[in-house]
Amino acid sequence: MLNMLIIVGRYKGLIEEDNQVILKIEIPKNEKNKDGIYEIDRLKFIVSEEKAKLISEHCELGSILGIKGQLSSIDDEMIAFANKITFLSSKEISK
Repeated sequence: MLNMLIIVGRYKGLIEEDNQVILKIEIPKNEKNKDGIYEIDRLKFIVSEEKAKLISEHCELGSILGIKGQLSSIDDEMIAFANKITFLSSKEISK
């Protein structure tokens, strides 16, 4: 596959925008800025309703997700689509 995007980041929420479910992710940059702080990149992925339901059931804010997806250009804007989501940390399951 030539158009593949793999991202690991922290879950920051699900929103509905233009009749699509959007997954928000934050990723800290590798280097500190001039003030000694790691800045954060914020990305949005379009996800299916089925994936959104699983995320809301198994993740809390700040959970770490691995996302495999692809980029697409729509109206001269780059859009990221999530094809597969791996829960790298998730909610505690009470027994």
